Amino acid sequence: MGRLLAGRRWPRRYIRRLPTGPQPEPLLNQPPAAPAEEVRYRKVALAACFGTFIEWYDFLTFATLAVHFAVLFFPADDPVAGLLYSLATFGMGMVVRPLGAALFGSFGDRYGRRKVFIATIGIMGVATFLVGLLPTHAQWGWWATGALLALRLIQGLAMGGEIGGANVYLAEHAPVASRGASTSVLQWMGGLGILASTLQLVLLQTWLSEADFKEWGWRIPFLFSAVLLLASVKARLALHESPVFTELSQSQQVAKTPLRDCLRDRHTLGRMALLFFCVSAGGGLLFFCSQ
Repeated sequence: MGRLLAGRRWPRRYIRRLPTGPQPEPLLNQPPAAPAEEVRYRKVALAACFGTFIEWYDFLTFATLAVHFAVLFFPADDPVAGLLYSLATFGMGMVVRPLGAALFGSFGDRYGRRKVFIATIGIMGVATFLVGLLPTHAQWGWWATGALLALRLIQGLAMGGEIGGANVYLAEHAPVASRGASTSVLQWMGGLGILASTLQLVLLQTWLSEADFKEWGWRIPFLFSAVLLLASVKARLALHESPVFTELSQSQQVAKTPLRDCLRDRHTLGRMALLFFCVSAGGGLLFFCSQ
């Protein structure tokens, strides 16, 4: 039987040719490779999470130190008025956030998500870092107060652009079928930023004396934000433009006046009002009242 099989001429499609070169390792011994799209999305999500982390890190740090800022950046002869001024300075950063969202959102629709994505984190991080270098009211008088207010306003504008820009950039990279779940990762970083700020302030107030903390210890959380800024900028510089904006740009469908177009569209205005007064306002009320 074997001689018959050996002597028969088989068609070439039945002949299995053995490779002559070096053999690769069996697939069972190789780690499974993640899809390229999944790897790219993880990089985008990590870069976006840095911004949300810094946002809430700065938010709670400034709010917690408002009592100390009342003495450091305002006249010490009236502690109650100083505390009110300090809280008002903190609140001004929140007031200008919608303006920052409209401004940087318009830039993102015109010039690209990636550019604004990098600009907002840079502006926000630098402003946060400079707060740690400010002279006090005893050194510069009202100039120090004005500098604190100016930096707080810059932070608020950049944060407003960062929140919307990060969500849009992440959503445009996320799979369509799981876009909501994929972008929800940003909400996790808010809690981590608050936790990191709280832990850092508790450790500083434990390790330092009250005099040292009031003199220079309060600056450490703001100066430490430079480390977070460098890591975030490095991660974002390695990213590419979002596929949605790239497609719009290649087909020459990028809006020249996106903000004006939104304000002229009644349906868009209605959705914006619904989102602001029902979703964002309600969620913000529940969140801040529970703190």
